[in-house]
Amino acid sequence: MRLKMILAVLLVFGVLVAGCAGKSSTAGSGETTKPSDKVVKIGYVDSGKSFPNDAFAIAIEKGFLKTELDKVGYRLETIPFTGAGPAINEAIAGSSIDMATSGDVPVTIAKSNGVDTVLVAAEVGFNDAALVVPKDSGAKSIQDLKGKKVATLKGSYMHKTLADMLTANNLTINDIQFVNMTSQDAAAAIISKTVDAAVLSAVQEAQIVKSGQGAILLSGANNAEWKGSHGIIARSVYAKANKEAVTAVVSALIQAGEYAKANSQESITILEKSGYPLDALTLLFPDKKIDFNVVAGDNAKKAFAGVANFLFANELIREKPDLDKWIDSSYYQEASKSIKK
Repeated sequence: MRLKMILAVLLVFGVLVAGCAGKSSTAGSGETTKPSDKVVKIGYVDSGKSFPNDAFAIAIEKGFLKTELDKVGYRLETIPFTGAGPAINEAIAGSSIDMATSGDVPVTIAKSNGVDTVLVAAEVGFNDAALVVPKDSGAKSIQDLKGKKVATLKGSYMHKTLADMLTANNLTINDIQFVNMTSQDAAAAIISKTVDAAVLSAVQEAQIVKSGQGAILLSGANNAEWKGSHGIIARSVYAKANKEAVTAVVSALIQAGEYAKANSQESITILEKSGYPLDALTLLFPDKKIDFNVVAGDNAKKAFAGVANFLFANELIREKPDLDKWIDSSYYQEASKSIKK
C-alpha cells in the first residue's frame, strides 16, 4: 500500500511538471526525429495555437530547422509560452530553455536585469501596432489627443510605438494621459469609449477596425521606424558550449526569411496556423509582401539601441545593456558562409 501511495504521488508530480512548461514539440511539419543526447530547446510566444508567428514558423514548417540541426546532430524541442516575453525571460533565466525568439522590449529588459544571454540575430521591423480611436471620434490627428486618455501596455513594443509616434509629431508622453492596459483591455476600452485612443497590436487592431468599432489614426504598417523587432537570444553558457547548434538555428532563420520574401502568399497561410487572423496578417503585411529581415551586426545594434534608449528614458531599466558585448554576430556570419557554399 505504501509503495502504491508513493507511486501515485510521483505520477501526480510528473503530470504537474509536464503541464507547467506548456506543450512542446520535437519535430516540424509532422515529422518525427531520432532520439539524440544533443538538443536545443527554443521558446516562442504562443499566439493561441502553439505555433510561432515569425520567421521561426517558416523555418519549422518548411523544414529548414530540422535540416540544419540534423547536419550537426541536434534534436529540436519547441516550447510555446502563453505568458509571452516575461515568461520566456523566466525560462531563459532558469535554464529551462536554451534559445528564444521574443519581442525586443522583453529581451532587452532581461539583459539589463542581468539575465546572461547573447543576441545572435534579430528580425527587424516585425511587430506592428497602430494608434486607434473609437468609432465617431472627433480626433483627426495625434495632435487632437493632447490631454486625452491614451491606453497601451507599459513596457511593451506598443508603448515604444506610442512614444515614437508622439516624438514624430513633436509631442511627448506628458502631453497625453497615459493609461496602462493590455492590448486586449485597451481594445475593449476603445469599444466602450472609456479611453480616447489606444495603441493596439496588429491582432486587436484588425478586430476593432473590421468590426467598425474604431478607426486607425496612425499605423506602423506605413512607418517601418515605428515597428518593433524580435530578438533571437541564447543563454550565453549554452551558446558557447553548443556553437554549432546556435549557428544551425540562425542559418535556418536566414533561409526562412528569404523563403518568406519569395513566397509571401504561402507564408501568410503558414502564419495563420499561429492563430493570427487573416485580417491581422493583411495589416501586418500590406500587399501580401512578407519581409522578415533576419539581421545581425550594425543592423541589430541600431534597432536595439533605440529600444534600450526608450526603456532607459522611461525608467523601465536602470542601465542600458552594452550592445557591443551583448550582440554576438559570429553565429550569423558563420551561418551566412554555410548558406553560400
